[in-house]
Amino acid sequence: MKNLLLTIILFSQVCCKKQPKKETEYIPFVITCNLSSDLDTIKQSFNGTWEFVQEKRVDRIQEGFYYLTPQSQGYNLRMQIIYDTVKYFRNTTQDSVYRYKILKQADITGTNNPDDNEPVLVFYNTYNGLRNSYVPIKSCGNYLILQFQAVTSIVGEQIWKKL
Repeated sequence: MKNLLLTIILFSQVCCKKQPKKETEYIPFVITCNLSSDLDTIKQSFNGTWEFVQEKRVDRIQEGFYYLTPQSQGYNLRMQIIYDTVKYFRNTTQDSVYRYKILKQADITGTNNPDDNEPVLVFYNTYNGLRNSYVPIKSCGNYLILQFQAVTSIVGEQIWKKL
């Protein structure tokens, strides 16, 4: 009897607890200019400081998408590109540093796939010069798209805005 009473009390506290207020649904950021895969165009506008806007990830459990933003993550990300160096900042603290090159994917994969003429951002370790990773990229105006979903199943498509 004592266990039954305790179970009823616990159940009533759980089910009758005031439900948290739902956050307003996120409206995905949409780039309104035409994205370019032109290597020279991307190289021309690449240097500078970029701010993370959103990342679109696949939700394999609910078979849809969800979005990561500075608001949902609780921190800002910046990418500072100077000469041949990319510096990542989380809020104001430097997080990582890489050397980089913008190349055609064929220069990395050495294959003859249709995507091999697409530009990729290649990251190199600053200590030993070895390639760390690469990601297909596109740009337009003051926006840069890092298409991580093409090379990993963990990270999605990221939008960055030039400051």
